[in-house]
Amino acid sequence: MLTVLLALIAPAAEDSRLLFETSPGARVEVLPTHAPEWFELAVLDNRVGLHEQLPRSARFVKDIETVGVGAGTTYVRIHAERDDLRLTAEKVPRGVRLVLEVADGPREIEPVFEPAPYEQIVGDSPPPRRVRNPADVPIRPFTGDARTYRYVPDEVPFGLDDWSGVGDEKLPAQLQVPPTTWEAADGFREVLTGPSGRGDRRAAELLLAQVYLAKGIPHEAAYYLRDVVGKPGPWEPALPHLQLARAEIGRGNLDAAEAQCREAAKAGGDELVVLRCLGAVALQTGHPAPRHLALAIEQRATSGKALLLAAELMMADQDYPAAQRLAATAVSDLVGKGKARAQLIVGDTAFFANDLEAAREAWTVAGRYGFADVVRVRRVMSELSETPRRKWSRHVPYLEKLARLGGEASLEANYLLGQIAEHFPDPDAAARHYHAVWDANAQTALRSDVPERLIALCDRYVDHLEADERWTDLAVFADTCWRPDLDLLAADTRLSESWANAYNELGLVNEALNVQRRVVRVRNELEREEVGPLVDLAALYTRSGRPREALETVEYVRKRLPSPGRDDPRLLLRQAEAWAAMDDTNAARRLWTQALGHPSTRAQARRSLGLLEAYEGRCASAVLHLTDDDAPQQLARARCALALGRAAEAERDAGDVLVNGDDAFATESAWLVGAAAFAQGRPEVVAEAEGVEALWAALLAEEGEAAAFDAMIGARAPR
Repeated sequence: MLTVLLALIAPAAEDSRLLFETSPGARVEVLPTHAPEWFELAVLDNRVGLHEQLPRSARFVKDIETVGVGAGTTYVRIHAERDDLRLTAEKVPRGVRLVLEVADGPREIEPVFEPAPYEQIVGDSPPPRRVRNPADVPIRPFTGDARTYRYVPDEVPFGLDDWSGVGDEKLPAQLQVPPTTWEAADGFREVLTGPSGRGDRRAAELLLAQVYLAKGIPHEAAYYLRDVVGKPGPWEPALPHLQLARAEIGRGNLDAAEAQCREAAKAGGDELVVLRCLGAVALQTGHPAPRHLALAIEQRATSGKALLLAAELMMADQDYPAAQRLAATAVSDLVGKGKARAQLIVGDTAFFANDLEAAREAWTVAGRYGFADVVRVRRVMSELSETPRRKWSRHVPYLEKLARLGGEASLEANYLLGQIAEHFPDPDAAARHYHAVWDANAQTALRSDVPERLIALCDRYVDHLEADERWTDLAVFADTCWRPDLDLLAADTRLSESWANAYNELGLVNEALNVQRRVVRVRNELEREEVGPLVDLAALYTRSGRPREALETVEYVRKRLPSPGRDDPRLLLRQAEAWAAMDDTNAARRLWTQALGHPSTRAQARRSLGLLEAYEGRCASAVLHLTDDDAPQQLARARCALALGRAAEAERDAGDVLVNGDDAFATESAWLVGAAAFAQGRPEVVAEAEGVEALWAALLAEEGEAAAFDAMIGARAPR
């Protein structure tokens, strides 16, 4: 359904305007300029694909490219034809408008990429994120923010692992034990609840929080740490902030964790520890800028773990050469899962550089230390990259097997299978595999481009089915492709509206009503209420036997929507239909008569009035309204023509319906043809018209026999 919504307006003024749809709540940031003829902006929290919407060129534009890193973040780069332009971006109701115009003066140019100083990274105005173009490969694993084997925040070492106390011999004995066991925690609680001084109680809280962190209970740790941060005590001032950051990460409060990392910096915390703290957050959120963090960590790194974190951050921003260099350096100082992660980075970066032999070698080493199943998927991916796309299907059975393994390998295999299915194209299979990723790990799905792929896939194929009026296929496909999670991510509800219409066309009114109610609810949540979907909802309420709800819907529109929505004449039609369904034909007639005064509703109102008049036997009035040739109107005209003694007209209208073969009206049209022929005494019509009941032939024969009998009797009668 997502079509190219592109307005390239070239008014008299020298400017170029590009309009594209975005998800509700999306944000746009124009980034600093590195060259006079280049512009770059970040579109954040957006799940609607930009690549299909933006042109390759426009007024003042040589080229436009988009770079996605997952998690709804896309970077748009514009190569302008002139170096004296400026770019402005503004949110509009359904998207973003970009305006390129001649600038009043020279633009401020920044270097292409320079590492930000530590003070800027940890300060209140950190540098913007800058990502590199993704490698051009035919098929890809999860990249950017969605990598499945990356450090997760809880695993990132802050440099606190060997901390074992508050370091003050004047403290009570209960506080001079390692904060690692529940027995130690009991001693800390004794100090906390006893007659100790304020400083001792704070130390007890700090140590008790450390126990809860060690035991994986971050909620309790945060409870105690909030009472300690910023307070004096026999510890490094940054320590409580770093511990609270770790607790907030464990609770999933990443914004709060980032704030505590910055507070630790202000309190004079060790620079490398603070950077690791921010790195743990950036791996999950993309903020602060991962590449800047990676370079700052590399400058201070003293271990393979630190270098591996820097490599992970480089992978997030798709700086593959730097990531490979850092991971290759870190390998010798790592063991176990850390070594496997580093080798996977080396292998992936070699794959993106099209050095498949080096990639396979690194993956093989990674498989010895962990992630063996992921390595299997990587090997298939490398084979796919060397295979003509028409032959990709030969790898599907093995990938299907890997997809059933579960874990990270399953996510990667399903992601590859979705890309293969999109290529062939097999939209049902593609949707199935992307849903499998989402169902198995929603966090990975949302950090990747899976939502964008699903939205574009579902929209595109529903458009195709709707154009061909393949209502059954549309209803089935929409049910399997779409998921409620996408409702608030997509730019509009047009797919669901098409889905409801398909059900309605199939006569599945209750199913149509359920989907249409969801359309209205989503629009309400998005604050994008419009009269059209509410008008359709009212119609479906009446069709499903709930006319009261239809009237309530119309009343809601008139109370809540501004003009011109509340004055839409279609509301008169929906009210009239509801009153007619409740047998209040006077109210219905009055409303349809009002609708006759509006050009947009005149034809439908005339039709409805004509059918009502015919139903009530007001044939002289009905035939004035029944002017079109759809089956219900023709049959109503035929009934009225018979009632008014115009049998030939009745035969013509009913005969048209019979010839057109509309099964829904076959019985009535055949009956009317027979009745009209009988009224005219035309037995040949009854004999030739297929489907006309034998009743009329029998009646005509009986009348003929009666006439012959009367003639015979008359001939024998005495003169």
